[in-house]
Amino acid sequence: MKPHAVWSVLSLTAAVLFAPAAFAEKTPPKPLTFPSPKYPAALTDSGRNGDVAIDVLVKADGSVAEPVLKAADDPAFGVEAMAVIDQWKFQPATVDGAPVEIHVEIPFKFRAPFDQKINAMAKRKVYMVLPEPAMTAKEYGKLKPKGTVRPAYPPSLAKSGIKQDLKVNFVVTPEGNVVNPQFETEPASPHLILPAIAAASQLTFEPPKKKGKAVYVEGTTTLHFEEPPPGEGRGGRGKGKGGRGGGDGGEP
Repeated sequence: MKPHAVWSVLSLTAAVLFAPAAFAEKTPPKPLTFPSPKYPAALTDSGRNGDVAIDVLVKADGSVAEPVLKAADDPAFGVEAMAVIDQWKFQPATVDGAPVEIHVEIPFKFRAPFDQKINAMAKRKVYMVLPEPAMTAKEYGKLKPKGTVRPAYPPSLAKSGIKQDLKVNFVVTPEGNVVNPQFETEPASPHLILPAIAAASQLTFEPPKKKGKAVYVEGTTTLHFEEPPPGEGRGGRGKGKGGRGGGDGGEP
């Protein structure tokens, strides 16, 4: 899964009003070049979102000057936003067609990448770079699951009638944990994504070994999502056996 990018809000709010006389024709500055800040490395796997507001002077030539950090939900967000703000370029504000200087406040919204949100929820590296290639199920043989999981049916899909057998591929680590889950089948609704990934990442297996060596092994599970009858809770039902269950484990 590709991590989500950091999004910048490009709408501008004037912090200082135009001074010229009434009835003058005025246009606000418009961003032309607006690089987005990176998600802070200091907040990796924190899963945190945040907002930043920076006041800048947009000059008559469209460049920015005098940036001032007005607010930041975390100092790390402020550092990243301030690192790119001087690269922004504008079509300058005008009064009666003539370019003028004006202060504007630029807001930024930081959103944690999807993989980091999952890592934060699981409190471990669910998404990671493998130190070595994983063996295929054919090369390794049958994985041995420890127990089952019950995927939760999202309350947001209540009475939607949506049900699906959702196939998820992953890798089992030498410790028996699931990492790097990804969908083989497209989820019928975006609301199934988080509960499916959460369920798959909760699967555990007997630590895989091949000829006495701990190895990484590819696995698969099929998660069944269907709204339960009233009074039965919202867990999805597992189906099948062995590797194909709705949380019953890896598929050889």
